[in-house]
Amino acid sequence: MNMTSIDDINEIISLCRKGQPIQNLKIIIEKSFLAFLSSPTTPTIFTKENLNHFILLVTLLRPSFLSKASNVEEILNVYHTNLTKEWNDHYLNAVISFCFSIAMKGLRVLRKKLPEPLEHINEDEVVIEALNNKAFHYIKFIIMESHEFYHTPNGPQTIDKLFKDFITYFPKVVNYIFELCENELFSLEKENVIDFEQPELNFATLLSSLSNLFENNWEGKKECIEGYFLSRKSKIFQFVISGQSITSPHLFIVYLDFLKFITITEDIAKIVYEMFMNPVVKETFCDWNVYFNSIIFYKNLYVKNKTMVALNPSFQGKQGYQVIGQTLSSVGIKPHELEGLTSWSRFSETIALKCDNFRKIVLEYEQWRAVDNICGLLMEDIPIQLKGCLYRFLASLVSDENSVTLIWNYLLKGKSLTSESNTLFFEEDLDKKEIPMMIYDASLGFVLLLKKLFSHTFKPNNVYLGIYLSFITKRIIGEAGERSYEKIEQMWGLLTSSINCLYELLRDYFIDSNEIINQSVEVALLMQLLNESSLSRSLSKIIVNSAETFSSGNPKCIYRVELSLASIRLLQTAFTLHSSLKTLLRQVESSAIISSLDSILLSNLYCLPNVSYLSVLLTFVNNNDQYVRHTFYVMKILRDLISVRPSPQQRLVHCLMSQKNFLQEQFYGLSTINNKDFELGFNQLPLEDLTNVSTARIRGEIIRLIIEIFVDSVNSSCKGMNITFLLLNFDMSSMIALSSLKEMAAADLMASTVSPLHGFIDIINSLIEDENPFLAPNAPLYEPILRLFLSLSSMNSNVSTTFLRFLRSHHDLIYRLTACVGFRGSNEQFEPSMLCIHNLIRSNIINLIAIEVRELFKQGTISIPEKYYEALFCGTTSEDDDPLEHSNFLINLFINMPLFEFNNFEEPIVPDFLQGKIDKIFSQSIREASLGVKQIDLDYLKHQLEIAYNLNNYEKKTNCNTVLSEYQAFLEYATIKNQALMIEYSCTTLKESIISIVDIITEYTPNSFMSNEAQEGLISDWIFCIIEYVLCNTEKECNCNIFALTIMKLCNSLCKISSVSLTEEDGSNSKIAVIVDCLFKCIIQTEFQKYITFKRYIYSTIVLLLTIIKKKEYEKAEKNTSDSIVEFFESRKTTDTILGSIILERVCELVSSIVKDINEASDFLELPALSALNCLIAASYQSADSVVQEFISSGCLRGVIDSLISKEDDEKDWSLKANSALFVARISLLIRIGSLENGWSVLSCFNIFEKLTSMKIWSKVPETFYIDTKLALKPGNCVYEYLQLLNICLRFIFVMLSNPKWRQVSLNAMNFIVSLRPIFDQLIYSQVPHPVLYVMRSITSFIYIADKSIDVPEDLVNFLDIDVNDEEFPPLTFEDSDKSLAFY
Repeated sequence: MNMTSIDDINEIISLCRKGQPIQNLKIIIEKSFLAFLSSPTTPTIFTKENLNHFILLVTLLRPSFLSKASNVEEILNVYHTNLTKEWNDHYLNAVISFCFSIAMKGLRVLRKKLPEPLEHINEDEVVIEALNNKAFHYIKFIIMESHEFYHTPNGPQTIDKLFKDFITYFPKVVNYIFELCENELFSLEKENVIDFEQPELNFATLLSSLSNLFENNWEGKKECIEGYFLSRKSKIFQFVISGQSITSPHLFIVYLDFLKFITITEDIAKIVYEMFMNPVVKETFCDWNVYFNSIIFYKNLYVKNKTMVALNPSFQGKQGYQVIGQTLSSVGIKPHELEGLTSWSRFSETIALKCDNFRKIVLEYEQWRAVDNICGLLMEDIPIQLKGCLYRFLASLVSDENSVTLIWNYLLKGKSLTSESNTLFFEEDLDKKEIPMMIYDASLGFVLLLKKLFSHTFKPNNVYLGIYLSFITKRIIGEAGERSYEKIEQMWGLLTSSINCLYELLRDYFIDSNEIINQSVEVALLMQLLNESSLSRSLSKIIVNSAETFSSGNPKCIYRVELSLASIRLLQTAFTLHSSLKTLLRQVESSAIISSLDSILLSNLYCLPNVSYLSVLLTFVNNNDQYVRHTFYVMKILRDLISVRPSPQQRLVHCLMSQKNFLQEQFYGLSTINNKDFELGFNQLPLEDLTNVSTARIRGEIIRLIIEIFVDSVNSSCKGMNITFLLLNFDMSSMIALSSLKEMAAADLMASTVSPLHGFIDIINSLIEDENPFLAPNAPLYEPILRLFLSLSSMNSNVSTTFLRFLRSHHDLIYRLTACVGFRGSNEQFEPSMLCIHNLIRSNIINLIAIEVRELFKQGTISIPEKYYEALFCGTTSEDDDPLEHSNFLINLFINMPLFEFNNFEEPIVPDFLQGKIDKIFSQSIREASLGVKQIDLDYLKHQLEIAYNLNNYEKKTNCNTVLSEYQAFLEYATIKNQALMIEYSCTTLKESIISIVDIITEYTPNSFMSNEAQEGLISDWIFCIIEYVLCNTEKECNCNIFALTIMKLCNSLCKISSVSLTEEDGSNSKIAVIVDCLFKCIIQTEFQKYITFKRYIYSTIVLLLTIIKKKEYEKAEKNTSDSIVEFFESRKTTDTILGSIILERVCELVSSIVKDINEASDFLELPALSALNCLIAASYQSADSVVQEFISSGCLRGVIDSLISKEDDEKDWSLKANSALFVARISLLIRIGSLENGWSVLSCFNIFEKLTSMKIWSKVPETFYIDTKLALKPGNCVYEYLQLLNICLRFIFVMLSNPKWRQVSLNAMNFIVSLRPIFDQLIYSQVPHPVLYVMRSITSFIYIADKSIDVPEDLVNFLDIDVNDEEFPPLTFEDSDKSLAFY
């Protein structure tokens, strides 16, 4: 068995850890030794094969393994035998001997018996000899420098355990090499010489090896480091804190680096901080005072030098210069002191990043005045390496608004120009030091500090910020390509950090009008990014160069990847703010302008004349982990572009056509889901920032973004080409089919083309086929994909027809959805968020069904819609079913829609300092979730609250528990608010979807596959369902309007197929009667008093039903009575009795509600209310008097009559249909009232004819009436409509003259007719036989004959002859007066 592969070694190591026996162990060890013994000499690079052998040999020598091995003597003898052989690589022999000695010592400590030949060995001596033979040096420079070391499983862990065992079992040797190392270093300092062979410096090498080990990233590093701190009594912990005894400055620097790299957690940082805060050794370097006192010393030294220069310019810190008898040392930091300060600064930065206590004391300890002194030292002429470290240390202190304010204040102390030039200190460092040296530590550190400062709310005046912004954009970014660099990595780092710094300015930025007016630095930055500027050109160069490198397949450069990511992210953030900025610029009437997104992204780049910006950005779209973040931000840019209106889809498609194949391939790869690298939760807010976000989560968000892009593209440009059709590979020329055969061929082409569409179909198939579909990893994509399919199906174009055929013929997808668990399954156990998603999924499925069924009906297909009707509406209720559940699935879904009840939904108590601010904080925290619902971003809300509390120093003034409880109250309120918004949205959407199915029922009634009885039952069930829902639930006005319109449509459809009988065979009231009663309840419900549109639809439905009932009952009675007048009136009496009892039961509430609507509601509601009242009076003789009396008692009748001569009515244009309809409704109501005795008496008292006569309408005869009088007989013109108004007024006169007391009004009636004589004369003269002449002739003849006291002009009586058998005018009915009233 060849044990040279890494897999074999890992298997052996795994067996060692488990304590399991290993077969042929002696042979395995011998093979590894043979490989080392055959090595010709000491290698410069440790090969992977040798590394594997080394790991194996060291692991098998661990005391923890040997103590449990059954053949320990055999193993040790094999090692000893091979170690005593002649080795070409004697340094490697020393390393294995070192490991062997540790194993021997470990076994002795564990009291295990050693082989007799090895008993006499002194392990301490062997270890010291191995160290003298450069064992540590070999491990550090040969083994650990192997290319595969940190990528090899168990490699770093093996070295870590080796060093830990050495420290544990050889404490005396550790002390020995420590003392020896210090002596060697002191000798070096004294003699100032370096000998290649001497000194060994083993202790320093051990520390530096550990530093190198923990500086790199490898699996298990955290656990290995934490092992040093498991027990404070352990030897390895004592080793960590032993640095307090170090007296050599050089060794202490190495020790600081070691501490820096092992400080990886907050707990470790706290231990290290306390060690330096409370040193147990006097005069130790491990004391924070050492560092901060050094800062103070050098700051004072430079300040003193500056003062002396000001007094005497010839003084430049020259050594030996005498001031009051003293010699001043030269101003400068010696190399070893500089190294110490930089190491201290890096170490302090590491501790500050992870230890709150250290940050707090650094910021607040008055004796140190750390920030003041560090900022002061930064203003001086110190080495740029130290400046960079100090900037980084200051950046690590930034944690809250107080720290930001403090650092800004001291930084701005150095804002003034230097005495020598017009440049600031950081610009002077760049020009005079960094550019000549080609090292940019100071600028890099400074930009990192600005990045941390910009990430917080507090910022100085825009004037000062503008200086820093200009430095970053012009000097750092703008001139980056013109400078030389000793290390090219610094160029990448400077650019990346600078761009990230700009991003922090815009990261959580919200624009308002004050920001525009005051020209904030953020607005200035946006103006540069969204217009042609040096900054925008620099960014485009960076992105183009990175894209070219990526496309050419050159070796991947991590720095270039990070820089391009930072650039794209900054660009996307600016694009997100584009719309708000553009709107506010218009609002404040600013002269500034910004380029449109489509002009920026779709125009050619200046550096690539034939390529658009978007084309370059899309080259980063890739499924590779390294570019997944690039892809995310590019997708967001594409989504922002697509949201532009008017839609740039046609230009976008033209721009991307050359990349079609590449984009189709990438989008297909991104849309193909692998459960291992995909993560997406239900109802997650869209990602804005990718900090600490997993790659799987980003992939999930990318898929959702792709679907949203597709949906928005279709919705914005459904008639022409769009990016959805391009990337789904829809061939528009074949999809827009002119025949069913071509349409079928186009659907087959869709099925055979590889595109993201097939991946989406697979996901929906999992929804259909899985028993628990919502547990699938891809479940969060069900809703957006169904929404995409809905958009593709509802475009009102031939493309949608083809797409529906594709779904139907190749997958039967929509019909299969009707039976799946995800649609029909219960959701009672769902959490609120999941309940919302389920509602939305159901809604999309129902909408798809509605579109499919409507399309099939249009095509004349009957069999498939019948299947859908059966799936949605049919079913039987078994004995085990809940009696409350309806057998109709959709009705059951509608009436039993689960709701989430919110308890204690109260607004939190707002502290005084937040009054007036909290609303703005909440409004700024609102984000649009992926479903299109407004949601409060809890993380951002918390961030904003923390800023507000910090700025007010509220936490210092108030108990900490109080602050936490207030935070919690705000967050809980926001959470409940989010749930309420989501549930309301999902329930409303589902109801609207169900209503869309009901609309199909009404639209295609009657149908040929259901009996009339079945259709009548289905429609009446829906009417009762919706009315009951409206009456029992509190809904928004917009929802109630939809329900009322649906009720009207359903009632209209019911009238088409029903006999509209008021009684059943057993004599009980029919469904129609119950429906009328329910509609009356809707009218009198006080909650709906202000729902104008709702009541308008309900009134119209009542008019419709009462009109149809009267008509159908009249026809039925006339047909069944065999000309028996007695049977006819008995049938009418039954109708009157049923309707009369229903109306009488609610007459007060009905009339009261109608009166309120006439008096208080808008003109929009007066017409249907009057029409409904008219129908109520006409519905039953039994209730008519009560209705009229109630109406008269309300005083509304006088209002209706007075409105005829009101100023508002005088100014109306009666030729408009809406106005004429209202006039007809008013007179029709007067006709009904006048036909009753109590009504006639009241009307006669109101001098109704005088008011009719004084109406301004009669003086506004259309001019065309006298020009072309024959138009009066042609419907659709103003003359015809005008005479119709006159006609109904004459009919009202006829009704009033039908009363026994007619003589009381006959004179006034005649005066009205005489006042309109010019109209009648024109008709007579023009010989136009209009119906008004017949009506007028009947009235004048009657008065002429019956009332001789009135002078009736004979020419109005004898102007034509009417045969005695001719009917003078049609019977007066409501329907004839205006047939359209039934549908108001």
